[in-house]
Amino acid sequence: MAERGRRVRVLDGDELRRRLFVVLGFDRADRDANVRRVGFVAELRARQSTVDSPSSVR
Repeated sequence: MAERGRRVRVLDGDELRRRLFVVLGFDRADRDANVRRVGFVAELRARQSTVDSPSSVR
């Protein structure tokens, strides 16, 4: 995709958790919420023509 001129970035779920989602813990419900939030951030960035590759462990 980058070769086609698209901006491509990796979204690190752990990095987002440390900086944006600090209230989330590591129980199942919070991990699920983290994955949903990372997906939401990727969706917002896609609207700006950025392709994100979310990296998160559920």
